[in-house]
Amino acid sequence: MRTQIFVIALLTGGCFSWGGDGGCTDPGPGPILDNSSFREWCNGVPCNWQIESGSVRPASTWNAHDLAVELGPPTTILGQDANQQTASDTRVVNCIQLRVLGDFDPAAQLSVRFSNGKGEYVYPLGSATWEPIRTAIRLGNQYVFHVSVEKRGSGHAVLSDLTLESSTACASDAPAVLPDGEPPLPAPSYFGCDDYRVFYELYCSPDASDRPYSVEQCASLRDEIERSCSDAGDGGNDPDALDPSDASSDDAGSDAGLLGD
Repeated sequence: MRTQIFVIALLTGGCFSWGGDGGCTDPGPGPILDNSSFREWCNGVPCNWQIESGSVRPASTWNAHDLAVELGPPTTILGQDANQQTASDTRVVNCIQLRVLGDFDPAAQLSVRFSNGKGEYVYPLGSATWEPIRTAIRLGNQYVFHVSVEKRGSGHAVLSDLTLESSTACASDAPAVLPDGEPPLPAPSYFGCDDYRVFYELYCSPDASDRPYSVEQCASLRDEIERSCSDAGDGGNDPDALDPSDASSDDAGSDAGLLGD
């Protein structure tokens, strides 16, 4: 039953399209960024955001009762890992709509940076006085990626909103600004022996129709199978188990030691 539920989650509960030009552009429920309005604060910092450089402080907007964030001089970087994944919600983001609302001048040299460990893209924001800035950006197929708002000049910069939403507004011929990201491995706290075996069979075995994982990720997944199946007394430690580095070979052999009957 556990495996059946897991397979249903793969097929219907999340976004698992790795192929095609556009990937899966609907990230499903949940925000791409948390606390995008900067209204919630935790220990002197907007909740869910990390100060990577510099300093921040609460500030008001055009409404004295509203709350925003002011980025301090001379250089301040505020970042967050975006599009966080859960066991039942693995989402691919491809085209996004960026919306920024704030009061900042050109001397602030304000920008938004997107990165995924393989590449990065910087979108300069210029200046604004509480007029929203909106733009569609084709990120490429991304899972968890990093977003940071960066102030690198001495000018004034207050932000009251930095929102990312899945969009269909990107031109069909628009190039992706980032290389495709790698899907996250299933979390050990959620999955057990049978779940890992199903995941491995779908995405790492020689017969898999789609292999989004790297050799290193498949090796880590194999280690989790051996650990969880051994803990369950299910014979996971099979010395003849498939080496993921052979996954692309036509004569890689059977995977019975990992996948069971």
